[in-house]
Amino acid sequence: MIRITIYTSPTCLFCRQLRDLLTLSEHSFTEYNVIDEPERLTEMRRLTRGVSAVPVIVFDKDTSDQRVLIGFDSDSFEVMLSRA
Repeated sequence: MIRITIYTSPTCLFCRQLRDLLTLSEHSFTEYNVIDEPERLTEMRRLTRGVSAVPVIVFDKDTSDQRVLIGFDSDSFEVMLSRA
């Protein structure tokens, strides 16, 4: 099964939409709040090569199949899930 990690902030509307979609799906996920956990912001910037915008979605983090999606668009998200 695909592992999904999301980097979010509390005031981000797209982060809430993503979280709601994942909660309703059969996919489990790990969420990191980059405001409450500054070390996660540093980690996210490393994954995105410096981008600070949220949400950031990481599929299969720390594997050879790792894929990173910056921002949330439900169509792009579904495409990434279908490739898993």
